[in-house]
Amino acid sequence: MINSSIRSAAFFTVCATFATPAFASPVPPPPLAPTSTSVFGVGAGTSAAATPPVSPQFGQSVPQTGSNFVSIAAGGSHSLSLDGNGVVTAWGRSSEGQCTVPALVAPAFYKAISAGGLFSLAIKSDDTLAGWGANGAGQTTVPSGTYTAVSAGFSHGAAIKTDGTLALWGSNANGQSTAQTGTYLAVAAGGFHTIAIKADGTLKGWGQNANGQSTVPAGTYTKIAAGLYHSVALKSDGTMSAWGAGSTSTVSGNSYGQSMIPSDAGSFTAISAGKAVTL
Repeated sequence: MINSSIRSAAFFTVCATFATPAFASPVPPPPLAPTSTSVFGVGAGTSAAATPPVSPQFGQSVPQTGSNFVSIAAGGSHSLSLDGNGVVTAWGRSSEGQCTVPALVAPAFYKAISAGGLFSLAIKSDDTLAGWGANGAGQTTVPSGTYTAVSAGFSHGAAIKTDGTLALWGSNANGQSTAQTGTYLAVAAGGFHTIAIKADGTLKGWGQNANGQSTVPAGTYTKIAAGLYHSVALKSDGTMSAWGAGSTSTVSGNSYGQSMIPSDAGSFTAISAGKAVTL
């Protein structure tokens, strides 16, 4: 059994809207094309040219039966859930085997999950990592050792070791898997960047920064999430910070207002960042 306090909010990465086929080397998706209605989540609000992109449908949003779920994760076009018995269920697109969960021999079980572009990562009951799905950039060739947190990006992985140091692997085309020193409390792998909470509660970001997604704000934080081209963090008082693409209400390129926090937003207990949306 696993404790129900285990959650994947800090591990949750790029969610639910990638439509890029299998890749030998990661290529950023093209800018999103605005159409005709309003943005969902924390987005640009109503606009005549502000419809979020529509993903190919592979059943990734089909409700699942069962109960006792303790964690969920949404990837490029697939979804994962973890129940209180440590069982992982996967559904949606499995073109690269991203929904083919490796079987564990009892009494082993899974403790944490994260869904990436076309792959999935998990922490097993012995605190080692498992990875399955696309491996063109080495993203499912997981490192050895024991870990407390894991996060899957578009084509790279990040995890916190039991000693608090970071492991990074997979694509490093934008510096997103460049080794980092120090100890950390949380890590989130985004599209082509990575952010982390350092031991003192401050943030650190590296990798692609064309939209400012790796230029982290000052202050101390408790939770983080990384989207395709933006990042989000929660402060200890429950207020949210967001930066990167979508920092204005102008709908263009990769901007859909996903980094605009409503003035009446209040405080939060969990966050998630997707391709062009914040929840």
